[in-house]
Amino acid sequence: MTDTGAAGRHCVVCGRELPARKGRGRVRLYCDASCRSKAAPPNPNPIPGALRGIRAPGTGIPGVIALGTRRFDGGKDFAAVRGGRPTVRVDLGDGSPFGRLVVSVDDPDSTVAAICSAAGI
Repeated sequence: MTDTGAAGRHCVVCGRELPARKGRGRVRLYCDASCRSKAAPPNPNPIPGALRGIRAPGTGIPGVIALGTRRFDGGKDFAAVRGGRPTVRVDLGDGSPFGRLVVSVDDPDSTVAAICSAAGI
């Protein structure tokens, strides 16, 4: 296995140097999941693409509302979204019971700033 890491490259969000990686694969753009999450723009219509898996338990009307746990092969996410409203997606760490939170908000920019501030990012 060769070192094909990103030595000398920097995270496109925060500017930190990217750590070297062993193996092959895609070129890294972000230093961690929090920067990858910040780089994702708010989705004004979250129902078609942001939600993974099937609702179990929860409720949902396609294009209108998705509320509850979403289960998929890789784990589960939590969603509280209304169609046509801006959303914020938060990718969580390995110790969390959910892999991702997807929530409708009125002001996605200030919500992301508040989350980053609270997390010390």
